[in-house]
Amino acid sequence: MRWIAFILATQFAVTLLPSLAAFGQSVQPAPVDDPSTLGQTLRGSDSGLEARAIAFIRALNEAISGSDEAALLAIAKSYALVVDFYGNPQTAEAILKEKSAIFRRWPERSYAVVDGQSNADCDVTGQTCEVSALVRWKVSSPARKAESSGLSRMKFQIRFSDLGPAIVGEAGETLLRE
Repeated sequence: MRWIAFILATQFAVTLLPSLAAFGQSVQPAPVDDPSTLGQTLRGSDSGLEARAIAFIRALNEAISGSDEAALLAIAKSYALVVDFYGNPQTAEAILKEKSAIFRRWPERSYAVVDGQSNADCDVTGQTCEVSALVRWKVSSPARKAESSGLSRMKFQIRFSDLGPAIVGEAGETLLRE
């Protein structure tokens, strides 16, 4: 095994992920077919960056609606190493652990951004976006004979880099429980 410094990892476009060993999972970074395309994610108009930020949050909600393995992989790939998580600094590993507990409690999940109810405010120069999205959710646990559903307003801060988008802030509130 070889160790690499964080700064070198970012220079060589190595994806750094929190350890999933504690959850019995392993993660393999996605291969980069053409390394010359990495910087292309930073080009484009302000509205292009906004659309990409919203699409990123939609895709994350879709992924966490799937299997535990797919959900954990999406979480591991989507969060920065340290995140302003509901007003407190949290490591990606701590967030992964918290979300894993939620996924175990609620093995059947559906999360979807409500059409027309999301917006993004982006700083193209700083390559950051603040996304606000209304999310309809439904979770259940057949083993516990429990279910819950509702509507939440979620807010994310996303930073774009050559490595792709990363969530650097997350907050939200439940607006309705059904």
